[in-house]
Amino acid sequence: MNDAQHWTGRLRQFKRFDELRRSNFYQTVHSQLRTLLDTPQRFAQSNCRPRIQTFTRVVFWNIERGLRLAQLLRALQEHPVLQHADLLLINEADAGMRRTDDLHITKELARELDMHAVFGAEYLELTNQPLARAPVESEVTLPLHGNAILSRYPLGKTRVVSLPSCFEFFDYEREKRYGRRMALLVDVHTPQGPLTVVTAHLEVVGTPACRARQMKAIMESLSTVSNPVILAGDFNTNTYKRGTLWRSLSALAHLATVRRDSLRCRLTHVEPFEPLFEVLAEYGFAWRDLNDYKPTIQYSLVDLEDASFLGGSFKALCLYCLAVEKRVLKMRLDWMTGRKVLPLQSGERRDPSSGQASTTATTLTDVKASDHFPIVADVVLNPDALSQPLKRPTGEEFRSFRV
Repeated sequence: MNDAQHWTGRLRQFKRFDELRRSNFYQTVHSQLRTLLDTPQRFAQSNCRPRIQTFTRVVFWNIERGLRLAQLLRALQEHPVLQHADLLLINEADAGMRRTDDLHITKELARELDMHAVFGAEYLELTNQPLARAPVESEVTLPLHGNAILSRYPLGKTRVVSLPSCFEFFDYEREKRYGRRMALLVDVHTPQGPLTVVTAHLEVVGTPACRARQMKAIMESLSTVSNPVILAGDFNTNTYKRGTLWRSLSALAHLATVRRDSLRCRLTHVEPFEPLFEVLAEYGFAWRDLNDYKPTIQYSLVDLEDASFLGGSFKALCLYCLAVEKRVLKMRLDWMTGRKVLPLQSGERRDPSSGQASTTATTLTDVKASDHFPIVADVVLNPDALSQPLKRPTGEEFRSFRV
């Protein structure tokens, strides 16, 4: 076992991050850990060729760690829409995790799909067992989890942006981690011109205000970027405050008692409850024509992670009293946004080289290789746009979403 792999055992010995931060061990390895998390990994392929020349098909997908890799690959290679995507933005990609057979999921996808790829680590996972075997020709020396961008276009500059903290996962024994949420930014060279592509996984155990702060950090990192930009990710727009016992109780009580039609509207038309959309609009990003507002995930209320804060018999009593077993939450957590891009409608443009017709932005609910559905949009670049090229809700529309 090398020195890097030894870190995981030492890190697990500390109960809380404050204790770790005061230790001599942390002072010794802090800079190395920071380098590990801030250095993207790149994988180049020799047979990369765009499938579509006259517009860009972008897919975002939270792939649930890559637990069902064979199904993911089959969908991405055979689905009539997904197989022609030249940009694939990924959240929740494992690298060197026992639960995903110690594979570097991003590298596997890149090789099988003939796509260039960049992987950025969010966390060093500390609840994962050590590697079952030494990785072969792999950059994996530690169990990592993060975000990725795959492209059939040539890759340019790549950078990682650390996001403000909403919740300290190092102190969370159920899924102990060292790291932070991050955004991965990659410049790609499309036939239409340069495009900056960004993916980010915002905090689920936090508040809408904290997710807005995380979005603000992403926007500030893009403030000097003149290229058209596509940003997509699991923004975790659940609309509730989470992360403490009181917040969890309040959220569960509301979820269990609110009218079903009101709840359905709130969990898909989330803008009035998630100020991150105001941040996006402030920086010239919009999203209405890049999303269809269908749910991208569904949970049984009894399975929600918040219930873990209740603990033991108290949890059972609360869930029984709230009669949550029949409540299924259908949520729009995954979003695509853009600046200086124009979304296409179905059949608006046909690519002569591939014969592919453009499709309206959609959620592919027929694809079940993850707990999230993939979302897709076809766009053309509009680098000369001086103002937001996409529609966003007006103040009156925002108010009409309220329930």
